[in-house]
Amino acid sequence: KFLRSYLQGESATALAVHQKQHIHKVANAFAQAATGQALERTKLASAFVIWQEHTPSLLRNGTNYNRQLLTHFNRFLEWCAKHNINYVEDIDHSVAMRYNNHLIHEKFTVKTIKKQLRLLSRILKTVQAINNLPASNPFATDLLTKNSIASTDETSHLPLEPNMIAAVMQEAA
Repeated sequence: KFLRSYLQGESATALAVHQKQHIHKVANAFAQAATGQALERTKLASAFVIWQEHTPSLLRNGTNYNRQLLTHFNRFLEWCAKHNINYVEDIDHSVAMRYNNHLIHEKFTVKTIKKQLRLLSRILKTVQAINNLPASNPFATDLLTKNSIASTDETSHLPLEPNMIAAVMQEAA
């Protein structure tokens, strides 16, 4: 019986991989076929707490810095809730890229976007390791932040022309 379940799991997994399904869906299909039970899922809302509990260096950080990290994570949680993303296992490169685009659209600086993506990357890597999930890093910043540099007209102004400089100086005097 176990061998038959295992072979059914192998077949389901091979089909899922062939159909290019999400890695967690593939693992779940295999577990379901082999054991009859689905894999336990990790609620996204608990990811920050799991990360905190397993990251002793956070204790050395100041309260304000830790509050800032929580604010960054809560911003991501709110965005995920609007897009019906409730579990760590649902986060893939598509989610990461869409969130990156959201941050760009919200006009965050490149530095802030990178900081948020690094935080999310660290949190997900920790949760995946603790919960024995297949490792992936959808928030690898080399994939995401290339498009986060806003065009010149959005981030700065053109230099003042000579007549503008004269007008400014006259107004200041």
